[in-house]
Amino acid sequence: MTGWALDLGTTNSAVARWDEPLEKPRLVALPAICRKQESTDPLEGAHMVPSADDFLAKPGPLDRLGSWPPSR
Repeated sequence: MTGWALDLGTTNSAVARWDEPLEKPRLVALPAICRKQESTDPLEGAHMVPSADDFLAKPGPLDRLGSWPPSR
């Protein structure tokens, strides 16, 4: 059996594939975009990819529309 899985989380995302010889899923490392691989901190999530990684430095008027209160 072969297969891939994609977990699109609100904070982190991950990709996994089925490892046939071990008969279990394995997370796929994406070193260019994953969190720090060498970290020993379990909260760092070495194979996790941040779902949101960029913020607007200077938002324009259209970017701020979501922060306005609803009109009545």
